[in-house]
Amino acid sequence: MNKAGIILLITLLLMLANCGGDSPDTTAPLISEVSTSVTETSATISWTTDEPSTSQVERYAEHGKFTGKTFIDPELVTTHSVTISVGSSGATYHFSVKSIDASGNEAVSEGYTFVTIDSPMVISDITVSYITGRSAVINWKTDALSTQQVEYGLGSSYGHFADADNRMTRHSVVLNGLHPSTEYHFRVISKDGSGEVAVSGDNTFSTTA
Repeated sequence: MNKAGIILLITLLLMLANCGGDSPDTTAPLISEVSTSVTETSATISWTTDEPSTSQVERYAEHGKFTGKTFIDPELVTTHSVTISVGSSGATYHFSVKSIDASGNEAVSEGYTFVTIDSPMVISDITVSYITGRSAVINWKTDALSTQQVEYGLGSSYGHFADADNRMTRHSVVLNGLHPSTEYHFRVISKDGSGEVAVSGDNTFSTTA
């Protein structure tokens, strides 16, 4: 190769070297290891990315109906965690996660679901009022709309019941046909709209003479 050819080759190599600077980042983050940790009223959604990026939970929906809610953390990290509040226990929620890197490349995961923990119905404030020789009123509260039933008898095997089908949170059931000066055992039972049943422990009261 003559001198002119060598100079031309060197020139071309320098031009290629000068054009070989950093190219723009056009690759979206890679989302992996999506997981959830749920309670009765919240869910913590976690995932990882292969480069620092934002954390966002989107397409947030309850029972398949999108609510339009999104939850965003703008900090650029590779380990992501977003906690969201939910309104219903025992409900199914749908979501996907999104991460955007420093160059604006965004990645969106596939859709996922989680089910919040179904909190048990609670019976409280059991009282007995208007006690006579022949009747008594059993009162209690529940933290969910529910039916009302009282099982009662001379022992903890009961044997009698009184009930009402209307659902409420403050319950009162009248027991009639009782015997004077007698101790009765009873327990209260409530069933909510989803079929969950709550049963109290054994209680007692005595009728008047």
